Amino acid sequence: MVRALDAKKPETSKAWEDWNTSSTVWNFSVGKEAHRGVHGLEYEERKRYQKSNRYIYERRKAFAGKLAPQLVETLILKYSDDGDKILDPFVGTGTTLIEAMKHNRKCVGIDINPDLIDLTRRKLQQAILESRFTAKDFTLLIGDAAEILQNFEENDFDFILAHPPYWDLIEFSGIEGDLSETSLEEYLKKMNRIVGLLFKVLKPNKFCVIVVGDRRRTGIVPIGFYIANIGMMNGFNLWDIIINNTRFGGKQYGMYQQLKSKKYKFHLLDHDYILVFQKRKAGWKYINPITLV
Repeated sequence: MVRALDAKKPETSKAWEDWNTSSTVWNFSVGKEAHRGVHGLEYEERKRYQKSNRYIYERRKAFAGKLAPQLVETLILKYSDDGDKILDPFVGTGTTLIEAMKHNRKCVGIDINPDLIDLTRRKLQQAILESRFTAKDFTLLIGDAAEILQNFEENDFDFILAHPPYWDLIEFSGIEGDLSETSLEEYLKKMNRIVGLLFKVLKPNKFCVIVVGDRRRTGIVPIGFYIANIGMMNGFNLWDIIINNTRFGGKQYGMYQQLKSKKYKFHLLDHDYILVFQKRKAGWKYINPITLV
């Protein structure tokens, strides 16, 4: 098993007090209570989007698959320092930016969906007005991550946390270029381009974390393994692979899935991979498995 990164336990983080993150298997709540507090504006939006005509609020799936704030907070505290500049190339509903600003980090966020950028901006502005935090150093950019990243300077960010859309799971935006709505080949090609740009804009010896899950079709589509390989091909050292337990859903849903699992002899996918990459000059030599065939 890959050894977890040794780190001194921060005294100010409730996330570190509540959860044991010294091993490579993590468990965080994904229930609605976990997303309240500073994320409260989104909770209010959830109650309204059935009545709204706006695209983002009329489709419940647009909010699905986000990370628990405690998980994001733990990653930020573990792999970045006070005052660092953080990049999130797939903003979604803004969890990373909120947690970054709570802990006095500067942040830049990118998303292809303008409605989500608008929601994130309003959440941040509300939190600032309510004096949840005082930092105002954030930038939100609308567009394709691959196109925007190529205009950034090299070695500009201290930490990157990316939670890309999962391939062929949720229709994320309906916008051309959306990763969730491409073929597997196009998804991996684009992720290869994005990861290469993430390597360029990250400072040496700093960390890039990508959270991603696999898919099941006639068998497992190992998206996590593909992304791990893409990261190493682009020069990253694969520092850790952390398993994030994502089991959730009501009892009825769980029973239905279990019956399918038993009938067709497959196991439920109840985890994501937290792939921790480090941009470092020294490391073991990467071997492309294709060259061994």
